[in-house]
Amino acid sequence: MAAGNSSGDIYEGRVAMKEISHTIVDPLGIHARPAGMLVKKLQGFSSDVTILRGDDKCDGKRLLALMKLKVKANDALILRFEGADEEAAAAEMQRYLAEILRSGTGEA
Repeated sequence: MAAGNSSGDIYEGRVAMKEISHTIVDPLGIHARPAGMLVKKLQGFSSDVTILRGDDKCDGKRLLALMKLKVKANDALILRFEGADEEAAAAEMQRYLAEILRSGTGEA
């Protein structure tokens, strides 16, 4: 599993967004159960969340949109947070992805 983070562009003295990256290790990719858990977790933040896989992207707070990404094992994802709690959201999701979704079952 690989993980990292980076900040977006700076304008008017503020970081425009926060991004984290994560590589999926589960052989099944992100199937229904972990997708549902991920979306539920993301819905707890006020920031907008975009999930990117290559050239494809979706609203991270919409289950069907995430399922349409067809995230498979070894796919690299970028989660982009934009909003009032982007720093906290990115930090919490970095931990969540590393610890909770490492097996793909949603269990640590």
